[in-house]
Amino acid sequence: MLLDVAERLFASNGYFGVSTRDICSAAGVNPAAVNYHFGTKEKLYESIFVRRIVPLNEARRALFQKILSAPQSERPAVRAVAEAWIRPLFEIPRSHATAPIIIMRFIGQVLSTPQHNERLIEYYDEVGGDFMEALKRAMPELSKDEIFWRYNYIIGSIVFTEGGMARNARLPRSYMDHMGAIEPSESAEADAMERLIQFVTSGLSSPSFRSAAPSPEGEV
Repeated sequence: MLLDVAERLFASNGYFGVSTRDICSAAGVNPAAVNYHFGTKEKLYESIFVRRIVPLNEARRALFQKILSAPQSERPAVRAVAEAWIRPLFEIPRSHATAPIIIMRFIGQVLSTPQHNERLIEYYDEVGGDFMEALKRAMPELSKDEIFWRYNYIIGSIVFTEGGMARNARLPRSYMDHMGAIEPSESAEADAMERLIQFVTSGLSSPSFRSAAPSPEGEV
């Protein structure tokens, strides 16, 4: 009950917009309940993140294992690699509708405090390794650096998408005044997933990066 109430409040108001007193009051429990069960508000927040990210990453790893268990001579489709990361996010049960927002907010908070990066490593190390290995098999011509950057770019795209459709409608006002607002549709969620899969697949499939650094004299 306490976790459910806290998750709803954090998703609506953000980490800094909610106090432990707010949470306990909404849950109808003793004001000291958060400290008693979790120690700090930060630990409560992380507990909410953990109960959402662990099953999500387990689903991702199951899909990656299907890719990685195939014979190495079989080159997997890049789209399959993208789907293994993206599709589970959109298949979170509707009863956990705030989970993507919680995940986004937690990651954003940790990324803004570099000293806490080890917390993300703890939850993403194994599944991130699966992604990189699967992409290496799908695109063996890519260097380690290239795989690293493409992994970071997919994380960035998905973290933004996890904010939800309402938060993602950040079009310039001048554009909206000219073209009109984007109206939500019944297929908005499915469309968002397919758009993201196509976008990420195209990025992951793109030719290997060539440095823009000037060539040594006499070379082209």
